[in-house]
Amino acid sequence: MRNPEEERLVAELELLGIRGLSRHTSERAESVRPPEALLADLVLQPSVRVRTAVIAVLLAHPELTEAIPTALKSLTPVEGQTLRFFYTAALLLQQQYANRLQTLGVRQPLPERFAVDVGLSPNATARERLTALGRRHRQQTGVIVNWREPMTTWRAACCAPGNWRRNGTGNRGKSYGIPATPGRTLSGPGHTLSARRQLIGQFGRLEVYILDPYSIALSKIARGFEADLEDIIFMWREGLIEFDVLECHFQAVLPSAAQANIIPQEFREYFDEVRRRIAAASADIGGWP
Repeated sequence: MRNPEEERLVAELELLGIRGLSRHTSERAESVRPPEALLADLVLQPSVRVRTAVIAVLLAHPELTEAIPTALKSLTPVEGQTLRFFYTAALLLQQQYANRLQTLGVRQPLPERFAVDVGLSPNATARERLTALGRRHRQQTGVIVNWREPMTTWRAACCAPGNWRRNGTGNRGKSYGIPATPGRTLSGPGHTLSARRQLIGQFGRLEVYILDPYSIALSKIARGFEADLEDIIFMWREGLIEFDVLECHFQAVLPSAAQANIIPQEFREYFDEVRRRIAAASADIGGWP
């Protein structure tokens, strides 16, 4: 269901130069609400992608840190803790990717506000603190979060002309596939890539396939963002993947996870969380997949 408030917020984020969130309408914003309202309202949204946009806002506009205390006053203790986690994630990501952000013109550092409050050691590296922050976030909210990787997606890259792959031609015309995860991809056992592709639809003489949904699902599990886990549940509900087949692929790639710079224990924890969510969703509709 479309959420009018989320649509307005996404439109306002575009005015701030944050354009990575999908839109359901063509609504345009003429101005951006006050910073304290923007930060608080983002935290209150039901969509994970919109909530975590707080991090993108703070990374792109660190001057908005001054609005954090006022934003906290309008939130409940639980909502306020979520904002503190997001702020701390932005702080640590800014430290870890300082050079990259400076090339984008972002030079104002975010001040330390809540790192000690959420139990992070001041002597650890940014990456170590991001790992600890993910654990702390999960302990307090039950939400699995992987803060170690940059809070970016590669959706824009998916649509770049250089990332289209010609799969062949036939009597009905040209067939193309779009690699839905151009970053790190994990491939399971068995079949060739062409055998694992799935037809999404045909538009005139153009056929569109998704390439290997199981490798996409495994890559999302390895990354471990809350939005990624939601995507996997969506793929399962839509019949794009079957859990038993996904588990087979997972068990096949787990021994080599470390070679792909993936921590095996966390990889398994994220997979077990997917198992738990699918079991819960399956119980609601009358049976385990």
